[in-house]
Amino acid sequence: MLNTVYVLVGMPGVGKSTWINKNYPHLPVVSSDNFIDLMARRQGKTYNEVFQQYIKSALALVWHDIDRYVTDGTSFIVDQTNMRTGKRREILSKIPADWSCVAVVFEQPPENIHTERLASHPGKVIPAHVLTSMTNGYERPEFTEGFNEIRYVRTW
Repeated sequence: MLNTVYVLVGMPGVGKSTWINKNYPHLPVVSSDNFIDLMARRQGKTYNEVFQQYIKSALALVWHDIDRYVTDGTSFIVDQTNMRTGKRREILSKIPADWSCVAVVFEQPPENIHTERLASHPGKVIPAHVLTSMTNGYERPEFTEGFNEIRYVRTW
């Protein structure tokens, strides 16, 4: 069986984690948010309360997990926003040439649905200027980045 890395691309609150749980619940997920959420729960705090303290460690753990899954020959999912070409290329640079690399691009839901989804995560508030920066900095995934397949997903 061909090993595959799924690189999710989309804003916070577009349904990436829900899509994983529905389509690939058996695959390991690499996510800085998961690490930050874990540290917050261990301390009885919110995501926002521990974000600054743990983001660098969480990102280091992401790279560690990517290396581990590649070394073990385990297909996996990278669940981050991955809105920029440079970030996606950095991920794909770690993936062997004989693996399948799939970009899964999540369409932006209508504003009312997106706002509701973002609000459904108590203790995790993403400032409007950060969301605007992500939107303005979005670069559409291309095959030239190293993807074998690019899928577009709508989750609403």
